[in-house]
Amino acid sequence: MAGRAAGAPAGAIVVDMGAGATVVCRMTSEPPGERDMVIVPGGGDAIDLNLLERLRLKLPNGEFTISGMRDLKERYGCLLDSDSALVGLPVAGRTAPVDVAESVAAASRAPLATILQAVKSLWPEGRNQAVTVVLAGCGGQLPGLELMLAEGLKTLGGGKVMRVPDPVFAGAEGALARTVHN
Repeated sequence: MAGRAAGAPAGAIVVDMGAGATVVCRMTSEPPGERDMVIVPGGGDAIDLNLLERLRLKLPNGEFTISGMRDLKERYGCLLDSDSALVGLPVAGRTAPVDVAESVAAASRAPLATILQAVKSLWPEGRNQAVTVVLAGCGGQLPGLELMLAEGLKTLGGGKVMRVPDPVFAGAEGALARTVHN
């Protein structure tokens, strides 16, 4: 339904990254069936935990919270390798300047291979045609995610990646649009 809210064409594949799971679903004219979707375990919360573990390994005296990790993820997301992200983090009772770019990027990119595998399993017959992928859900709004996903789509035959305009209400807006047009 989120894909309809974004104005995606029929046959598009929606990647809805929520907190606990990522649902990858092919858009058809009918409600999706089991063969039209793949549920990938882990979503935004898994990225937060991955980032927490990475920073704890890097800074054993760091005093980090899941909420703080979520903020870093949402601010920096899938950074390019050349990017820097210098932030003040609590380490041993003091605020220390830490470049978190590598850790945030690695944690944010961790689910990409699994998501691309799910997209591949739903790819249209012939697989030589480009497809539109719609990023939905709050996790789908990670900075840089669309660039990383578009790069991964090149190995499958190419495609365009777009985001829903409002990740919180896109599903409801798509359902409403479907009801109005039927």
